[in-house]
Amino acid sequence: MCKNAFWWLWLLTGVFVFWGPSQVGAVTQEPLMKRLDQLSITIQKQQEEIERLKQELKEQKKSVDTLKGDQQEHIQKAVQAETQKAEASWREWVPEWVRKIRISGALRLRYERIWDRHMLNEDGSYAKQEARDRGRIRARLFFDADITDEIATHFMICTNMDSHQEAT
Repeated sequence: MCKNAFWWLWLLTGVFVFWGPSQVGAVTQEPLMKRLDQLSITIQKQQEEIERLKQELKEQKKSVDTLKGDQQEHIQKAVQAETQKAEASWREWVPEWVRKIRISGALRLRYERIWDRHMLNEDGSYAKQEARDRGRIRARLFFDADITDEIATHFMICTNMDSHQEAT
């Protein structure tokens, strides 16, 4: 009985080894191919959906850029209108004679080095002093106004160093 069971075991093993895999592979290969086809169709649909979404995103970007440009233009027009309104109210507040005054000016900055400065002592003899470096600034402010068609005024304020005793 043990021998019979042993031979039956060998026979079943042989059937599964030689006959089983080819039959099992044939049975499972067709459903696998169907599943593979379904997956490739799903991937293709997803790719089409991705392309559609990319196109929608590009269109949204264009519309946002257009809206930004329109918004900036609207803001600029609003600022110009406010500026003109404020300027008009300022002009009404300022007297007419002040509006005729034109203001201008000049600013001069320079560097100066004086090498051999010979200055006089109290007794009249020369006293040599060290070289001197200095920066000089001159600022001038001009006011011009026409009083009538034939008469105009010009007024100037200017800075000056006290040591030079120059009239300005």
